[in-house]
Amino acid sequence: MSNRKSAVAGVILACGCGMLMGMTACGRPDGPSGIAPPQELSDSVDIEGLRPRVTAFCGDCHAFPPPDSFPRHAWHAEVEQGFNFYRESGRHDLQPPPMNEVVAWYRAQAPESLDVPDPEPVQPGPLAFRPRPVPFTGGDFPAVSHLHWQPASDGRAGELLVCDMRAAVVLQASRLCDRPELTRLAEIPHPAHITPVDLDRDGVTDYLVADLGSYQPEDHQRGRVVWLRPTTGDAKAGDSEDSGDGWQQVVLADQLGRVADIQVADFNADGLLDLIVAEFGWRKTGRLQMLWGQLPVDAVPRFRPEAIDPRHGVIHVPVCDLNHDQRPDFVGLVSQEHEVIDLFLNQAAGGFEKIRLYTGHEPAMGSSGIQMVDLDGDGDLDILYTNGDTLDSYFVKPSHAVHWLENLGDLKFQDHELVKLPGAYRALAGDLDGDGDLDIAACSYIPRTMIHDLPPERRFDSLIWLEQHSPGQFVRHALEQSPHGHMALELGDFDGDGDLDLATGSYGSQPPQDPQWLTVWENLGQPAPQ
Repeated sequence: MSNRKSAVAGVILACGCGMLMGMTACGRPDGPSGIAPPQELSDSVDIEGLRPRVTAFCGDCHAFPPPDSFPRHAWHAEVEQGFNFYRESGRHDLQPPPMNEVVAWYRAQAPESLDVPDPEPVQPGPLAFRPRPVPFTGGDFPAVSHLHWQPASDGRAGELLVCDMRAAVVLQASRLCDRPELTRLAEIPHPAHITPVDLDRDGVTDYLVADLGSYQPEDHQRGRVVWLRPTTGDAKAGDSEDSGDGWQQVVLADQLGRVADIQVADFNADGLLDLIVAEFGWRKTGRLQMLWGQLPVDAVPRFRPEAIDPRHGVIHVPVCDLNHDQRPDFVGLVSQEHEVIDLFLNQAAGGFEKIRLYTGHEPAMGSSGIQMVDLDGDGDLDILYTNGDTLDSYFVKPSHAVHWLENLGDLKFQDHELVKLPGAYRALAGDLDGDGDLDIAACSYIPRTMIHDLPPERRFDSLIWLEQHSPGQFVRHALEQSPHGHMALELGDFDGDGDLDLATGSYGSQPPQDPQWLTVWENLGQPAPQ
């Protein structure tokens, strides 16, 4: 967001017993609950007798939340939250069981605590990586939501684009493995994601920025789609401003919910580029919206909006052609209570057919990211998926992991959990060791407030890479165990030596005396020391 659910995500809007998703700072609704405090509840309950009523109510519009998805002490607040959401939704078509009985039903079956696996011992891998931190100079603390590597082209050197939601800037980082330099590209209040595009077809790369419109999760209409184009003498735009750094900001769409991602393709084959916009929103806002390209006015592209899907919580919308019909489709990762991956199949007659590719096993999975990539080298696109958003439920969960959703053909995918990774936030595929197949780099993010009391041996991996030994078979190597972790990750040949390096973005958890904006992990292309 990513990613992103504290800043790029928010709270479940659920019917039934949907759980709160978002930062504790967002608070819980006030008002009488009608539920006795946890210590006054009896866990003596007719589990089988209540099961049909609880499952019917709590699983009506999303996956049923199983009792083991939260520890026992958390269920009082979770059930209360679900009943509050049901009342606020205005629905009256369900028959809720008594709230006390639902709380007791969950508590009677929930574990005392979640059994999160211990971190694996740090083993030296076949590659050595040299960390090169870039100091933070933007204020109180960094909040890097997205990183994008733009290789050298058009006479421009390669550059790493950095979106920082707290400093309200988009930065260009250069000389990453020598003496890193940061240059302000533009000031944008809440940049969640940046996408390269040549929107005006002038042969020069420009960028689309998803502006959330707020740092904290809120329902509002302040989200925007911002086009950054290089300043030229003939640049014109009715709703634009000069950033003062050689870039012009043009607002292509505003009065949106919190915008988390923007991707580009000519979906209707009319020769004009269209934008698929993921409005994450929050409780009452959010949707998928297509901005259909229209003829430009004064060299500025214009668009006609159309709602494609009413659900909130969409994080990523990568464009692909999954059925090989030469028409661009897109895939949507829908978080919040939905926790699904849907294909939007482009139809020859117009519109999109929605096809479910993956369903999470519970409505607090913490979906955090996807990448469409041929991971096993068999010629079709698989899905690299992470779930581990700790700001989803504010718990480190045993289910947090990196997944390979293998493409079986006929739009069917099989889930392979590759590794457990508490707080898994982003995973990207690339040939890190230069052996011709794709490896995986993955980062995690766990707020310091959730782990500051843990002993050092309970520190979790915050950056790992998975070496692919044979198709679909991976060996885990840890690069970092830290008390904070990262929301943003990128791969690229930052030093131009022919191999892939890594970059991680920091998100508000560094020690205040020595904060870092990002860290470049230079691939030394040699065995790690034993």
